[in-house]
Amino acid sequence: MSYDVSHEVIWTREKVDRFWKYYSTFEAIQDNYFSKQLGDTVIGYVKKYIHLAGNILDYGCGPGFLIEKLLRDQLSCWGLDAVESNIKIIEAKFDGNPYFKGAYYADKLPTAIHNEQFDIVFLIETIEHLLQDDLQAILKEIYRITKTGGRLVITTRNNENLDASKIICPDCGCIFHQMQHISFWTTHSLSNLMAEVGYKKILCTTTTFRPRTIWGYYKNMTDIITKHSAENLIYIGEK
Repeated sequence: MSYDVSHEVIWTREKVDRFWKYYSTFEAIQDNYFSKQLGDTVIGYVKKYIHLAGNILDYGCGPGFLIEKLLRDQLSCWGLDAVESNIKIIEAKFDGNPYFKGAYYADKLPTAIHNEQFDIVFLIETIEHLLQDDLQAILKEIYRITKTGGRLVITTRNNENLDASKIICPDCGCIFHQMQHISFWTTHSLSNLMAEVGYKKILCTTTTFRPRTIWGYYKNMTDIITKHSAENLIYIGEK
């Protein structure tokens, strides 16, 4: 009998929703969220280049780990996600916090958000998950809701080898990136895309985000000495 039934997953909105609904509600694996591990580091990095103030949106907020860290700085924050269960999670988590202003369920575009509503939009470890058919529409939506002079912050993996993180389901044989990454990005490709959308680049560079601890500092110094390839990519643009 042949067992060669392996096949690449063809991601659809329904499959993406199913994947992240499971991931966001399974507490045992929530420590894997980038924003939970490194959100403070990203915020500290961004503060070197732009002033965090005004109305801030976390686009693709998941269960709200970045929002939690922004709220600690007493910043007015909103969340937005395409997974409805995430909206319920963050509304319950931040209920009563005067700096949490609400959450949007982005089941369709355009969203209910007003034109030029936000001073700063974060798109943290999200662009690599977006379906090709949705990518341009979502970026144009972000541009619409960003104020003139407002800023967009994007982080993603740097030139990721997608195949290196693929796994296979032993039940059905489907092959997929274990974190549902669909695309990979470089400083060149990301800068060009955002210029097409209309943003003016403030910064687009590679780095390696580490926890803001003694261990993280040590690892950064080791990376510099050994010329370790940067793991992350950050873009900051102005409308």
